[in-house]
Amino acid sequence: MTWTKCFLLPLLVCLLGIIWSWVPCAIDPVGYNLAVPPKFEGPLQPNDYLAKAERLFEGSIIGPESLALHQGKLYTGTADGKVVELDLDVHTMRTVTLLGKPPCGSFMDEPVCGRPLGMEIDKSGHLIVADAYLGLHRVNIATGVTELLVSPDSPQDGKNLTFLNAIAIHKNGSIYMTDSSAKWGRRNFVKVLAEGRNDARLLRYDPDTRTTTTVLDGLSFANGLHLAHDNSFLLVVELSKCRILKYMLEGPRAGTVETFTDNLPGIPDNIRPNSRGGYWLAFATARQAGKFSAIDFLAPKPWLKKIIYKLMIPDILFQTLPKYGLIVELNASGDIIRSLHDPVGTVFSGVSEVQEHDGVLYLGSFSAPYLRKLDITFLLNTFT
Repeated sequence: MTWTKCFLLPLLVCLLGIIWSWVPCAIDPVGYNLAVPPKFEGPLQPNDYLAKAERLFEGSIIGPESLALHQGKLYTGTADGKVVELDLDVHTMRTVTLLGKPPCGSFMDEPVCGRPLGMEIDKSGHLIVADAYLGLHRVNIATGVTELLVSPDSPQDGKNLTFLNAIAIHKNGSIYMTDSSAKWGRRNFVKVLAEGRNDARLLRYDPDTRTTTTVLDGLSFANGLHLAHDNSFLLVVELSKCRILKYMLEGPRAGTVETFTDNLPGIPDNIRPNSRGGYWLAFATARQAGKFSAIDFLAPKPWLKKIIYKLMIPDILFQTLPKYGLIVELNASGDIIRSLHDPVGTVFSGVSEVQEHDGVLYLGSFSAPYLRKLDITFLLNTFT
C-alpha cells in the first residue's frame, strides 16, 4: 500500500501538471513594481467628508462616468449607452442621444450599444464625446444630432481604437484622447489592469485635417487627461502605475515627458481643474501603507495572475479592492495638499471624476446608480 501511494502521488502530480499546462489563460500579464503606498497622514489624514455627499437622480442614472458642465446643465454618459443632460436646478434628466444601438445595459451588449466616457464642451458649444467602443463624436446638445469624428475601425498608425477613454480639447481645437489598451475593450478593464502591459496610447485628433496621430505610446492603462490652464502641457493619468505624467506641449521642452506626481494613494481615474489653479483627482479605490492591496501584491507576480485566471476566478482581483471613497486636491506642482475620504465606502466607494462649480463638487462613478453632490463651502476658507 505504501509503495502504491509513493508511485501514484508523483504520477497524479505529473498528470495534473500536464493538464494544467493545457488549460488556456485569458491574459498574458507582465510583472512590474509599485513603490510602498503612502501613509495616510498630513494632507492624506482620513476624514469623513465624502460620506456627507448627497445623492442625485438616484435610480434614474447608472454609471455617470465623466462630467461636462455647460450653462447650468451637467452632461454625462451612462452605463446603458446614453448621453444625458441633467438640469441641476429643477432636477430633471433628458436623453440627448444614444450613440449605439439597443439592446443596452448588459456586459454582452456594451460593444454595440456603446459606453460614453470622456466628454468636454468645445468652443462652439458642442459636446465632444469619447465612446469606449464607437469612437470620437461631436454632439449637438440641443438636437442630439451626432457627427463621427474618429471611427474605431479606422487604423491610427496601424492600430484600431480598442478602448477610447478620456479626452482634452486644446485651445487650437485639437482633441487629445487616451486609448487605454491595444487588446481589451472597456468591459474587460479588469484584464487590462491584471495584464499591466504598456500598450496604451495618447492620440491627437486634428480637426483641420481630420487626421489622428499617436503622440505617446508605451503607456500603462492610460486613463484621465487634462490640459494645463495655459495649455502648455498635458497631464496623463497612468492607472496601472498609480502616477500622472506631464507631456510638454510648448517651450524648449515640447515633446518631452516627465513625472508630474507618483506613488498615488489609490487607483487613479480622471483629473479635472479646481478653482484655485490646481486639480481634483478621483480614485477608484485607495492604497495605503500598512493595508493589504491586491494591486500592489500582484503587480510583480504575473505567474500568480495566470493561476487566478486559470482557476476561472478573474473577478477576485476587482472584488478584493477595498471599498474606500477618496479624492485628492493637487496644487499646480502636483503635490497633494488635501484629501476627502469615505473610509468605509458606505456612502461613497469608487469616484471616477470630480467637477467643481460654485462651491459644489459633482462626483461621478463608473457604476453607481446616482450622481453625487458635495457642498464644500464650509471647507473653502481652509483652502489655499
